[in-house]
Amino acid sequence: SSSDGTLLASASSDCSVRLWSVRADESSQRARINLDSRVWCVAGCEGAEVVACGTHDGRVYVFGAGDASLIASLEGHQAEVKCVSLSEDGRCLVSGSADKKLIVWSRHLLEGDWRSSAEISGHTGTVAASAVDGKSLRIASGSYDRTVRVWTMGGEQVL
Repeated sequence: SSSDGTLLASASSDCSVRLWSVRADESSQRARINLDSRVWCVAGCEGAEVVACGTHDGRVYVFGAGDASLIASLEGHQAEVKCVSLSEDGRCLVSGSADKKLIVWSRHLLEGDWRSSAEISGHTGTVAASAVDGKSLRIASGSYDRTVRVWTMGGEQVL
């Protein structure tokens, strides 16, 4: 998650996200973020210095990777969030859930806040994996329904 490749983030069912400094000769915990719900997934991106996580209560949280400060608490899923992914520039976040949908969250540069820009439906099972490519403006998702799908940022299925 850091530009120098030395930050690692971990999620835990003990309701925490931990940020670690990882170097060739040693590792140490930099921060522990305590939440009110189990944390099922975590993602970061090098360029933007942010970490996102998804929780059992259906929320997505965005934190600053440097100081672990809360940037946003995002609500929109009706069930636990099983996956999160960030674009390379950190301006787009995709979350997938047991509610069988993906939500695309966009960070507005002027206001600095995060907003839902699209809700994507089409899977018939829990969405358990996601990846976002900001360059091609495509999202890939994997589901318990045994399918992998590719979408546009607006939610149109490509594959």
